[in-house]
Amino acid sequence: MLVAAYLLSSLSQVQETMLRKQLAFSKLARIDIVASSVMTLVAPYLAWQGWGLWALVAEQVSGLGTRFVLTWGPFRVWRPSFAMNREAIRQLWEFGKPAWAFTNLSFLLDTFDDFWVGTALGQASLGYYSKAYDFSRYPRRVFANPLVAVFTPIFARLQNERERLSRAYYRSGHFILRSGFLITGLLFLVMPEFITYVIGLKWMPMLWTLRLLLVYAALDPIRMLLENLFMATGRARFLRDAAAVQMLFFVPAVILGARLAGINGVALAMFVPTVTAQYANWSQGSRYPVKLSTSVSTKSSTPTTQLNSRGGR
Repeated sequence: MLVAAYLLSSLSQVQETMLRKQLAFSKLARIDIVASSVMTLVAPYLAWQGWGLWALVAEQVSGLGTRFVLTWGPFRVWRPSFAMNREAIRQLWEFGKPAWAFTNLSFLLDTFDDFWVGTALGQASLGYYSKAYDFSRYPRRVFANPLVAVFTPIFARLQNERERLSRAYYRSGHFILRSGFLITGLLFLVMPEFITYVIGLKWMPMLWTLRLLLVYAALDPIRMLLENLFMATGRARFLRDAAAVQMLFFVPAVILGARLAGINGVALAMFVPTVTAQYANWSQGSRYPVKLSTSVSTKSSTPTTQLNSRGGR
């Protein structure tokens, strides 16, 4: 049942990608609201009716099914046909291979730290580390991730206009970085009180791990923005190679950090992918998608207004 539902989800992603390309975020928001509302109603009702575990299954199926109906119904922007474009297939295949490799390497980067903490330091340390990691990522989930999702199709639209792309990238990066440091800085200061009065003193051993991960969480959206910039401009091969280099540095850093400083050392190792990605990206020089120049203005208009403004300084 869930496999069939996720197949529907894959089909929905096609239409949702087209909507993002058109910057139709109001339609995407309506899809999210309706699907979430259906899930919220279905699961409690079926649980009340005694469906047990199937209530959770129905929750997922109803949400994914609703998205499929909406994206292929009233919000459809693309109609499939049986015609075959071999050149388009070849281009998608050439782009998809490195993108697939990058996605899998990114998964390893995201999960190796948990694996090693549990293996080398034990379940108690893994519990502290996982809880700290979850709390540190909360600002990114509710703030940075939606913004990066908005900026990515903008980068794709401007990929052939380097001046305007540079302005959009630097303005969005400045906004995310400044806002991220403001939010995570406030959380950094109130963490002792948050642990003491909200989640309990038993979690106090993770205080400095959480603080280190909050600093990482403030910087990591810049890495996300860089990755989306390269993906939107068709540079999936470079992302694959950069992720492989990050793995070469990240795995030894996690092992060494765990050995020398426990979960705090692993938290410090989390900075390695962000730092190496930044260095690798900027080492591209003239091949970099945007101008590596401090003369690019980051004042005045917001990134989205770049689509309606003229290029040039």
